Amino acid sequence: MEYSGHYTFFPFISEWPCNAILTKNNGEFATPNWPNNYPANTDCRWIIKGPIHAYITLRFTKIELENHGLGLCNNRLDSIHVYDGETTDSERIATLCGSRVPATYASTSNVLLIVFKSDERVELSGFHATYRFIFPAIRTTASPFQKEKITENPPVSSNNVPYTTTFVPSGLPDTLLTSQQNMSRSKSISTTSAATTPPVSSEKSLTAAYGEPTKFPLYAESEKFVSQVIQTTRHVMDIN
Repeated sequence: MEYSGHYTFFPFISEWPCNAILTKNNGEFATPNWPNNYPANTDCRWIIKGPIHAYITLRFTKIELENHGLGLCNNRLDSIHVYDGETTDSERIATLCGSRVPATYASTSNVLLIVFKSDERVELSGFHATYRFIFPAIRTTASPFQKEKITENPPVSSNNVPYTTTFVPSGLPDTLLTSQQNMSRSKSISTTSAATTPPVSSEKSLTAAYGEPTKFPLYAESEKFVSQVIQTTRHVMDIN
């Protein structure tokens, strides 16, 4: 008798490593001989170790172990132990047995340890699990005191005298200078100049020499408001 048709052959993985250190970004591991029965008196350990800033998620896709009864798992029968660290001294976050597939586990560091032990009485298919590294987004926060340039091309007055380019902390008004800063600047800059001081109105507004009004914010009477317009002629004008 002859047969015709298409046949598909599935590869069988006869050996899963019993002790391994897993360092790829994602992967899988299983008990020896999976999906066939694991040997008696098995003691396997898998260390999942990622980069220093990574976290690990662990998911069991299939579990078929000896049932301990009463829904409790103990160390005397076949069981899986998951540790949140590299050794058994780390916090144990799970002890698994029977056939119930748990939820996904997540580490608090870049290392997980999985230990599987079996006794000499009952051998079943064991378990299969997958893992994946999680890389948190790296945040960079600019300093509130980072300096930024106010203007690339400073304006010039009617006398072709350019105003100096000023640098102030990012996020602060360019008209806001502390009294201490102004006093220290006033001491270091000569007040001798041939430039004409623009008129100042009662609203504390300043009309620049090139004709455009520049408004300054009003402050409470208890606060001393000082602003400066510094020209390359080294003239300092204070408005109190």
